[in-house]
Amino acid sequence: MAGIILLIALVVFVIAWIAFANLQARVTGLQLQIQALKKRIDTLSPLQNSETVKNQSTQTAVESVAHVQHDIAKQQNAMAPSVIQPTLAPQTPISSAELVTQTTPKVIPNIISTKTQQYTEQKQIDKNSLSYRFTQWLIKGNPVAKVAIIILFFGLSYLLKYSIDHGLLSPEIRILGSLCLGLVLLTIGWRLRKKKELYALILQGGAIGVLYFTLFAAFKLYALVPMLLTFALLVIVCSTSVMFAVLQRAISLAIIACVGGYLAPILLSTGSGNHIALFSYYLLISCAILVISFWQSWRVLNLIGFIFTYVVALLWGMSNFKAEFYLECQIFIIANMLIYGVLAVLLSVRNTTKEPNQNAFDLFLLLSVPLLAFCLQYSITVQFDYAPAFSALGFGLFYLVGAFITLRRWKNQAKQLALYGLAIGLGFTTLAVPLALTAQSTALVWLLEGTAISYVTLSQKQYRFSWAGVIIVLLGTISSSVAANDSFSNSSFILLYGVTSAILLFNACLWHYYRALHSSSEPLKILFIILAALAWSVWIIGSIERLSTSSNYIVQPIIACYVAAVWLWFMIGRKIEWSVMRYAVIALWPVLFLSLANNMLFYIHDYYAGLWGLSWLFAFLSGYIYLYLDRDNLAKCNTMLVSTLHISLLWIVLAWLYYNISWLLSFLPWGFEVVKASILMIFTCIVILVCFVLKQYRRYPLQMYQKQYWLIGLLPVALYLLFSLITGLYSSGQIVYWTYIPFINPLEESAGFTLMMLAVWLHQVSKLLVVQNRVQTNIITPSLLISLFIISLIFLWGNSIILRTISQLLDLSWSFYVLWHNNIVQVVLSLVWTLSALILIVIAHRYVLRNLWFVGAILQVIVVLKLVFVDSVELDGLMRAFVFIGVALLMLVIGYLAPIPPRAKHETP
Repeated sequence: MAGIILLIALVVFVIAWIAFANLQARVTGLQLQIQALKKRIDTLSPLQNSETVKNQSTQTAVESVAHVQHDIAKQQNAMAPSVIQPTLAPQTPISSAELVTQTTPKVIPNIISTKTQQYTEQKQIDKNSLSYRFTQWLIKGNPVAKVAIIILFFGLSYLLKYSIDHGLLSPEIRILGSLCLGLVLLTIGWRLRKKKELYALILQGGAIGVLYFTLFAAFKLYALVPMLLTFALLVIVCSTSVMFAVLQRAISLAIIACVGGYLAPILLSTGSGNHIALFSYYLLISCAILVISFWQSWRVLNLIGFIFTYVVALLWGMSNFKAEFYLECQIFIIANMLIYGVLAVLLSVRNTTKEPNQNAFDLFLLLSVPLLAFCLQYSITVQFDYAPAFSALGFGLFYLVGAFITLRRWKNQAKQLALYGLAIGLGFTTLAVPLALTAQSTALVWLLEGTAISYVTLSQKQYRFSWAGVIIVLLGTISSSVAANDSFSNSSFILLYGVTSAILLFNACLWHYYRALHSSSEPLKILFIILAALAWSVWIIGSIERLSTSSNYIVQPIIACYVAAVWLWFMIGRKIEWSVMRYAVIALWPVLFLSLANNMLFYIHDYYAGLWGLSWLFAFLSGYIYLYLDRDNLAKCNTMLVSTLHISLLWIVLAWLYYNISWLLSFLPWGFEVVKASILMIFTCIVILVCFVLKQYRRYPLQMYQKQYWLIGLLPVALYLLFSLITGLYSSGQIVYWTYIPFINPLEESAGFTLMMLAVWLHQVSKLLVVQNRVQTNIITPSLLISLFIISLIFLWGNSIILRTISQLLDLSWSFYVLWHNNIVQVVLSLVWTLSALILIVIAHRYVLRNLWFVGAILQVIVVLKLVFVDSVELDGLMRAFVFIGVALLMLVIGYLAPIPPRAKHETP
């Protein structure tokens, strides 16, 4: 079954390849015709469309006429120098329009003749169709005689039927009379061959038909003649008919003789099953057809002989073949393959006489004969081990050698047939592989064979034939995918897909190297590069899965292998100047993303992978090295792609670091949540600090892509820091077995670092967003908003520090309700807020910062509102007086030391 499937695949391959070759030839011919028509149009269009060109043509014509007149005058003077020439009357000048009118009709007949010639050629092509030829045969060439012969057959049939029904004539008389009639018609037809050639051929054809049916009736219907004698007489009639056909060059007689000869053993069959006699007889007729080919190139005879021979052989083999008939069947198959598939085609090519559809006949025989012969060969050799494989190999070698000899012997006449023979030989050689080897070995052999064919044909600039190599490589790829199963050993899997991926990559590079040979090289090399990438992925992932002892830690080796693979592709692409392969390193991005998602989904951590965990670091480093090395090539692409690569790689690195650091911090004991949050905040701040340092020292990538990094890449980092600051406000800052010390504890130190880095990030973002060289006339500027935002965060964190300190000193519960309703807390907050306002206002007055002064003033207003609505309600007695007095004194100091600064000259009220 597998052999049949592969054979069908081979048939489809050969037919597709041949169809493509013919289509390519037709396209080339059409292109040449189009070019010729364009030249003709370019020649005619100036006369029809351009007045300027028309005038130029007119001037040229006038000059030509003048030159001709001058030459005639010189000749006349030379011939009769002594004769005085009469004075010529002045010539009337010819206008441009008249000259164009006189010259244009000369162009029109050329156009008409060209169109007529094209119509005639098209009509001639239509004449080659079978329906047209049959119609012409019927209505031309003495149709009366043809109809008379047909009527004669019907008349004889009716006469015989009447005589049989009424017993008028005995069987012997009927057979003898019919035989005499056939001989008389044959004799008359032979004698009239020179006087009335067509009439004589009609008589001879009718006579041969009469003789065939007479002998058949004598043996089959009446048993008057023994079988051997009948068979001998049929051979004589067939041979005589063939001789007459060759001598008179009449293909109709040859067709009648061959058809009658092939039908004879079928009609005379007694069911004895004597296959040796049948094969010998058919082989004799086939040899006769071959002999005819020496003198006449009648391809129809070759086709008739091929059809009868192989159809009868198939019908006989399906019901009568036995193992003991192997030798004679083998001889019959090989002999007929040589006769019809090789010698008949070569003899037809050798003949210089052209006939309609000769290429179609030759191609049909050249392809159909080996296919049917191999089908018969397969059916008789399938009983032996490896016999079908050796048969296919023998067929392949035979056609390869035959193609080589044909090309050397008839280089000009049979070049196309030699190429077809080469394709058939390669096809059978390829087919021998799956018939003898396993699917894995078949895939490897096909891949190597197809690559070798592509390399040789492309290097010889045989583009169309290189498609055979492409198809064989694709078949090898399909075979390798089919061969993969769980029963494969690890070494077999690694070898198969390693070779497959390497060969597909080589084919992609090969078609890129010869890309100038044909336009379809572009889709082919893209196809191979995609298949190579898939094969590499299957090879890397499948091999590691098979070799790994634990399925939880295969991500790290996969990443390491991908790093090595993509850099190999990058180097190859750089060497052969193929930008697509230089983009192979971009494959690390999806690989890293999927690997990180897999680790997070299944809670896999790189610590337990040992040294393989360093593969992540190599992958991250490779990504940034690639973005740096190939920055010029990437700059030619879409800038959005480059920005996406930078930002996505940064996010993957940060996500991997956060995931692993969080996992390591999860081993801290209970009560150390503050330490964990502080470490994560510090790590996040370090990211902003590193980017700032790179920007300050103009290092890659912040040197070129600082806008992308500050505005997009670090945005999640800033949001995380802001979220951490807000959530940190509600933290008590307590660590188990640690004493809380204000300002000297992990929470507040990390918060201070976070505030600084947020300020840095906001400052860089504001510089990038503000329009350059523009005077700010508004009071509210981005720098003011950033300052207010940072001051607000500092203010909130300062209050949280105060609350945590009071909670620790007074041993209060860390609860908003408890702290808010505590008198000491309210007094301290009011005084601290007033003191903060004092500091802000003094600084604003000292440096003439009106905006900052207004911030301090707003804070004073908040303190006053707090005194009125909160302290007056929550406090009582001495506490209320103390807080009111303290706030009042501080506000007096503010009013004395720091009045509102003057307005700057460029500021508006």
